[in-house]
Amino acid sequence: MTTPLARRIARMERDAAAHAVHDGEDARLRRRFEGLVPLIPIDSLRQLRDSLCARGRGEPPTAAQVAAEEKLAILLETGAWPA
Repeated sequence: MTTPLARRIARMERDAAAHAVHDGEDARLRRRFEGLVPLIPIDSLRQLRDSLCARGRGEPPTAAQVAAEEKLAILLETGAWPA
């Protein structure tokens, strides 16, 4: 026979498990990227946005957009925005 306290503890454990963060690869990548975004200069963020839009329209990215993409790759690898 379970006591009211034991039932309450079991309920709290179930609730905690239901709200636990499932740390999959996508979640880890998202947290890492969110932590790195403040390191990207605003002009480069605009270039990255414009590059995605251009690619979505089937247009090639500009040289500045390609450079921003390359710097983003370095940031993801090293954790530092290249000069």
